[in-house]
Order: sequence, then structure tokens, then C-alpha cells
Amino acid sequence: MVRIKALDGLRAVAVVAVLVSHTVPAAAGGFLGVDIFFVLSGFLITSLLLAERAGTGRVDLVAFYRRRAARLMPAYLAMLLLAVPIMIGPLAGTMSWPVPRAVLATTFYGANWAAMINVDALGPIVHTWSLSIEEQFYLGWPLTFLLLVRPWERRWERLTRWLTVAFVVVVSLRALGRSVTGGIWPYFATVTHSDGLLIGCLLAVLLARLPSSTTPRRWPGQAAWLALAVLAGLAAVLRIEGTATYAGGLALAVLATAVVVGQVVVDPTSRLTRLMSLPPLVGIGRISYGLYLYHLPIFALVQSFRLPGVVNVLLEWGGTALVALASWVWLEQPVQRVVARRWPRHVADHRAGRAT
Repeated sequence: MVRIKALDGLRAVAVVAVLVSHTVPAAAGGFLGVDIFFVLSGFLITSLLLAERAGTGRVDLVAFYRRRAARLMPAYLAMLLLAVPIMIGPLAGTMSWPVPRAVLATTFYGANWAAMINVDALGPIVHTWSLSIEEQFYLGWPLTFLLLVRPWERRWERLTRWLTVAFVVVVSLRALGRSVTGGIWPYFATVTHSDGLLIGCLLAVLLARLPSSTTPRRWPGQAAWLALAVLAGLAAVLRIEGTATYAGGLALAVLATAVVVGQVVVDPTSRLTRLMSLPPLVGIGRISYGLYLYHLPIFALVQSFRLPGVVNVLLEWGGTALVALASWVWLEQPVQRVVARRWPRHVADHRAGRAT
């Protein structure tokens, strides 16, 4: 199954946006990088499920969860091992929850609910809220998928209808929750911030249904460039605490992301695809999980020393890059190789699954 380099490039854009938002206060709109990741996750996981179901007639849930655990857990636990001494030592007192409770909530992927209750609860590991939402998605979506594709003959109709309705419900609940309470809790709750994942799933279903030979003509490149401009504009004006974020801003961002993802998937020769496939972007995208995972504890530690601006940024970004690269080379890749040798994947080369 072919890996699409342009999607790694898009991951690079997403993670850089997040890191910049935690370095430059004026670039706070970079939080939308998280929603780009959500769309990609929904798209890729659903593409894999569709490919496996089409190629083998079934979905091996044990193998699916084993692959997800092998990909996510080693670096996740390593990040916690790195963060705990910082939380006990230099950053003691910067979080409202005791360290054991914060670590426990994070370990079991409940960080988003902790942040919903109190955004200051987790301190330098609060960024794991997004990983918690993704993990909850990984746990629930394959089972839901299997229910919706039985019988297989009417899968497109059920999947499309269910995902569309779910997307509308999530967006509506987020806007309602914000308007009623005025708080930012809808940003962290799974039921009000899973629309990016749902749009990614829907995109995978729609692209899998279209013939390969005609899809590029149905997906004009101009729309993707416009969507990219919309994303940039939203990043410039949206803020997590701003009402516009909840009143359609996030929904528009994930829809624009879906258009960009669709373009780079269906048309490998487009200018946008070539741009996102540039080697530096692809390289950053390959280690984007580690960059996101390790950055906040490192950023928080460096910022606690109140160093001059340039020195501060160099240590933040340089330290994060070194740790993420080391994690990729010496931890993440070795674990994935062991799992791949022990439990090889056997899935037909179905069109929907070419996005691994």
C-alpha cells in the first residue's frame, strides 16, 4: 500500500502551525493544526478499514488495535516519563491538579475531559487532549464502521448518511454549548470536537466510491488552493476563546482541510500535491507525531527559565526536534518493525487504502 507523501507534507504544515502558536502569541490561530490532524486521522483510518473490508471481506479488530497501540503508545509513554520529572521539579505549581491525578487522566486518554473541567488541570501535558479524542475515536469508530457496512451492498448510503448527520450534530452541539454557557469547554469535549474526524471519514467514503480514472476531473485544483487560503485566513483571525471559532469557524476549517486532502490524494501531479511533497515537508511530517507529543513539556521547561527571545525559540524548537527525531529512530520505528514482522498486514490494494 502506497504512502502519499503529500499527506506527510500536510502533517508538517499542521504541526508547525501548532508549534508556532505556542511560541508566538500573535500566531495563536495555529491551533487549527490540530483539526488538520483530525481530518487526516479520520480519512486514513477509514481508508484502511474500507480497504481491509473490500480486500478480505472482514476487519481484524485485534490487528487494528495492535497496530494503533504500536504506533502511538511507545512515544506517548516516553513523553510522560520525560514530563513527570519536569512537572514535579521546575514546573511544580503550574498545574491545578496533583501530578499523579494528571498523569493518570492522561495515561488513560481522558485528558480532554480533564481540560474540559479545568483547562489548567494538566499543565505541560494539556496538549494530550487532542490525542485523547483521537484515541477515543480509534476505539469506537471501527466498531461503528462494522455495524454500518452490514450488509456490504448498501454501505455507501449508510456511511454517507450517518457521517453527515453526525457532523451536523457535533457542529450544532458545539455552537449551542458555547452560546448557552459562554465557556471554552466545547473545544475539549469529544462530542463537540470530533467534526474533523467525521469529515475525514466521510471524505474517505466519498473518494473510495468514485472511479479512479475520473476523480481528478471532479476535483478542481482551484478549489484546493481556495481552501488553503481559507485555512490561512481562519488561522489569522480565529482564537480558541473567540465566539467565531464555535459559531462555524472550526467547521469551516475542517471542510477546507478535506478539500485540500482530497486534492492531494486524487491528483498526484497537481501543483499543490508537488508542493506538499517537498522533501523537507515530508521529513517533518514523518516525525510530526513526536514533534507534537514532546513539544509542550519542552516548551514549558525552556520558557520557565525566561531566556532572551531568540535563545528561547532555538532551545524550544531545537530541543523538540532532537527529542522527536531520537524517538522516531530509536523507539517508534523499531517497535513498528517488530510488530510488522510479527504480524504482517494482508490487505488487497484497494483504491481507498492507498493513503497509508
